[in-house]
Amino acid sequence: MERVDLKSPYFLRIAAVSLWIALLAGAIIVTGPDKILTAYEHVTPEGIRDMVSSFGALAVLAYLAVSVLRPFFFLPATPFTLASGFLFGFWQGLLWSLAGTTLSAILAFYVARYLLHDYLRGRFSGRIPGIDRAIESRGWRFIVFLRLIPVLPFDIVSYIAGISRISFRDFMIGTVIGELPAAFVLVMLGSSLDDIGSTGFYISLALAIVVLVVPEIVRRWIRQRKKALNE
Repeated sequence: MERVDLKSPYFLRIAAVSLWIALLAGAIIVTGPDKILTAYEHVTPEGIRDMVSSFGALAVLAYLAVSVLRPFFFLPATPFTLASGFLFGFWQGLLWSLAGTTLSAILAFYVARYLLHDYLRGRFSGRIPGIDRAIESRGWRFIVFLRLIPVLPFDIVSYIAGISRISFRDFMIGTVIGELPAAFVLVMLGSSLDDIGSTGFYISLALAIVVLVVPEIVRRWIRQRKKALNE
């Protein structure tokens, strides 16, 4: 009987496919198709809170499971970050938000690197000129920049990093540092949603506007700058 090489790329890809399918199937079975559909219809902090709270003592695990698999159900990240503060309060909300977002980024990174590498390489080739090369040459610093400035959506950055040659260590460092400022402010805002009109609510709202608007201004400036240089 021929011995299976556990380190071969073929075996690793099969293992990655199996794990991915198992995670998706497990999420659908545990969460229930009806609750997944509800999540699509009510992707708001309140809607996510109601869905996750329905799991009672398992609310944290439910939140983490949905957060980790969120990119594969094409759900936006911001409502989940707000919902963590709404659900668990500021400090626990920040912890679980960072855990969920980081784990989802790790999963997307490895899916891109070992499962969909060729497909994503062909899909993004030519559409993001220089991004993959910048990731490889600048490492974690460029990941921090991409996390702070929304040049690309959060999940797309994870996929592109996965098909690049950046090390997993640098990807992790850049992701954790880059996601922290927005997570801090959005969780703070989420934790104040049950007290709208309070001083804390307005302070966190002002900070959230700064965190969300300033990077968008920088992104537009970068785009206009590149356009001017190419003319």
